[in-house]
Amino acid sequence: MDFELTAEQKMIQDMAKGFAVTHFAPIVEEYEAQEKCPTHLFQKTADCGFLGINVPQKFGGMGLDSVSQMLIVKELSKVWAGGTLSLIIVPNSLVAYSLAKYGTAEQIEKYLKPLIRGEKHGCFGLTEPNYGSHASGVKTKAHPPDISVFGSAYRINGEKTFITNVTFADFILVLARTHLADKDRPEYDGLTAFIVDIGATCVTKEIKKIGLHSAPFGSIHFKDTFVSEENILSKEGRGFKIFMDTLISGRIFIAAQAWGVAEAAFEDALAYTKERRTFGKLLIDHQVVSHTLADMAMAVKEAEFWTLYAASLKDSGAPDFRKWASAAKTRATESALFCADKNVLIHGGMGYTREALAGRLWQEAKAFEIYEGANPIQKEIIARELKK
Repeated sequence: MDFELTAEQKMIQDMAKGFAVTHFAPIVEEYEAQEKCPTHLFQKTADCGFLGINVPQKFGGMGLDSVSQMLIVKELSKVWAGGTLSLIIVPNSLVAYSLAKYGTAEQIEKYLKPLIRGEKHGCFGLTEPNYGSHASGVKTKAHPPDISVFGSAYRINGEKTFITNVTFADFILVLARTHLADKDRPEYDGLTAFIVDIGATCVTKEIKKIGLHSAPFGSIHFKDTFVSEENILSKEGRGFKIFMDTLISGRIFIAAQAWGVAEAAFEDALAYTKERRTFGKLLIDHQVVSHTLADMAMAVKEAEFWTLYAASLKDSGAPDFRKWASAAKTRATESALFCADKNVLIHGGMGYTREALAGRLWQEAKAFEIYEGANPIQKEIIARELKK
């Protein structure tokens, strides 16, 4: 398959590289060390159009093809995966995608357009303390309207966890159970997607992570949180399909993120081996090291291939995109962790310190195997697709 980039795609890639050098590189180490999210950069990302890369132009977005979107994510993640997760991936792949595809005209005006302009921040609430990969089993309850008491508002109770950006978001997309599924129907039948304004009845709590420190992570507890029926995405009972469609589409964003980190780890290792001398010669001149670098170079190319291949399938509307999106997420994240791990090893003791880039890249790469569908789940999806 020919992955020769168009002139426009190369221009977009260069724009992302420039943004990363100008706005990410000078502050990444400081913000990671202090575990701070660069929220001041939301306006700059909006000004560049990066908060609507997958949103149609008619809604104020850039309406880019998927390959171009992946190039942006890859170049930004190569410099700062945590900043990219918070500033680009969550707003675009999870929130904007859902609103643009399933939102009403009123929801687009109230939530999507301000998100694209950097005026509002959203997040995505699926996982619960006891339900992660088993997404159809979530227990957060949206009690149907009691017109005589609450008017046409649903009353939400429950907890969502492991949510990026929840500590500062203005609203959250929530998957909640509006009714129990009939015994003869799928478990997910009673799930509905809501847009919930985060207010006084929503208690958020930050959760500390071992990496991606600049992308705040936490939980939210709903206690009699009232939500108008006008804030239902699509219609009642379609929430699970909406959330799964969003995750399937978003898996290539994680592949692109992993591609960027894999390349950063490889380049960091390569540069070090051309400077560090042991036993009277450069590290790169030791066969065992040069062979490791060869393996890393191949892993980077594998991440690149899978990311661009899956993105091209999405752009063409290929019916097997779901299967290969899972493959791209799996292979690219495995490549990232492999490269990050070997980079630490090549750096030796220094690679295990907080002063070295190698350690940060490893912490970031480890997370990629887990979020937006753990890799074992991706393999299960591929296996099910093969049986059809």
